[in-house]
Amino acid sequence: MELDDIPAKTGKGAEVIQNRTLGLPSQTRQLLIIIKDKPVHALLKNYDAMGGQGGISGLMEILNELLRLDLISVAEAPAASHQQSVGELADTVPVPYAVAKQYLADFVHSLLGDDSAELVGQIYSCEEREKLMELVDECGEMVAGIAGKKKADEFVAGVLTLLPD
Repeated sequence: MELDDIPAKTGKGAEVIQNRTLGLPSQTRQLLIIIKDKPVHALLKNYDAMGGQGGISGLMEILNELLRLDLISVAEAPAASHQQSVGELADTVPVPYAVAKQYLADFVHSLLGDDSAELVGQIYSCEEREKLMELVDECGEMVAGIAGKKKADEFVAGVLTLLPD
């Protein structure tokens, strides 16, 4: 599931809401209720307001569980739409420092897989903005090596918008 994907309740999902079957956790049920023609990135603000844990990762975990249970289906963003950049996400949702670190850690893990443990650990333990910026630059170099300098610059600029001053 991507940030621009649009989850929609299935018939089974609507039935579970109405009849309270399956005994979903309260937060999961609340999220299922608010799913309506909103892309994933737009749901993050509601998820955070509900006291959601784990930022983007926590939201994605719940959405993937709802998908697995066939309570939602996923429509990709319209072809005319472009992939939501991190910078655009920051304009839509106020994202605290912890979520910026979570995004960066998730990115590194998705890029490196099991080889990411050391770098992810450094990201999570980082408490100084300057040190985190060094890690962002390191990740930007990885993006440049894989997707080119333009994508790397977009990535770094996007992460910068997520970090509070």
